[in-house]
Amino acid sequence: MRFALLVLAAALLAAPAHAQRLADATFSGQEAPAPAMPDTTPGQAPAGSSAPPASRTSRFFARAGLGGVGMVGGAVVVGFASYRVFPHCNGCEDPGFVPLFLGGLAGAVAGTAAFAALPAMGDGCSYVDRLGLALLGAGGGAAVGVLAAVATGAPVPVPVGTVGGSAWATLGCRGTATGAVR
Repeated sequence: MRFALLVLAAALLAAPAHAQRLADATFSGQEAPAPAMPDTTPGQAPAGSSAPPASRTSRFFARAGLGGVGMVGGAVVVGFASYRVFPHCNGCEDPGFVPLFLGGLAGAVAGTAAFAALPAMGDGCSYVDRLGLALLGAGGGAAVGVLAAVATGAPVPVPVGTVGGSAWATLGCRGTATGAVR
């Protein structure tokens, strides 16, 4: 829990804060400036915007923070649902921990990818493209995390691999030719 709060705090601190520009404001008696066409270059701020482009570092930490929130929510929801749906015996040696663990792991991967893909941050990709990349990254990161956890005996690499993999994979999003809604 502390790790998730730390990642969320880092994402919030890494995100740049922006003030409003008064350069395009009109006052009584002035003619409104012509609207500029937005620049849709991936990673660039729209034309006429005072917002600097989102850096790779800020995109990574913002998506990792949101991915951490999604990981916890997905693990709890899907883990509990799989515990309730799949059969297990009461009073035996395995009172349903296997469905709970596997459902929690699947929910963690799905929740991480769904939340890490939420912010567009000027990358030029649709949500579906970011979700696909985040799912691949979260699944790969979880697999590497499970292998590292088995080798070291510590469960820490699993959530770190899941969140890090999804945030890292979405950095490769450079826009689509389909013109999909971002």
